Amino acid sequence: MKRLYVLRHAKSDWSFTKLSDFERPLNARGKQNAPYAAKILKDKAVMLDCVVSSPAVRALTTAEMVADALDYPSDKIRQEHKIYNAHVETLISLVEHLDDEHGSVMLVGHNPGVTRLVNYFVHDVAARLATCSVLAIEFDVDTWQAVAENSGNCLFFESPPHDL
Repeated sequence: MKRLYVLRHAKSDWSFTKLSDFERPLNARGKQNAPYAAKILKDKAVMLDCVVSSPAVRALTTAEMVADALDYPSDKIRQEHKIYNAHVETLISLVEHLDDEHGSVMLVGHNPGVTRLVNYFVHDVAARLATCSVLAIEFDVDTWQAVAENSGNCLFFESPPHDL
């Protein structure tokens, strides 16, 4: 059994006009929503074997905040440049090449890629991941290479309220 937790980064701050898209930090709402997403995962007793994140500031900050709340060491977060602006095929390949010793992995990334990824793996969810949404997928497989289109079961899909 493999579990994939797909987390879209928290809301970013567009007011820093001199920063590149890659360098944009979280805004105030993003800084509130990331701990909320972490609480959802903690309340569901999620234990992570691996966290893989886009190195973009908003994604990595989200990953670090959530990992900290789940007692996952932030220095163990694997930064994967391929996640930034990734097409769904790139994300699928990344998942298929995860180390099989990891049964529970969180991937932190960006739209539209993460939304397309969850809709590829889970046929009946028709999800659109808003900022800081998390969707958990369970695969009845022994290896990550065995995951396939429509082979996942959605365990939960949560988004923080916009009025936090």
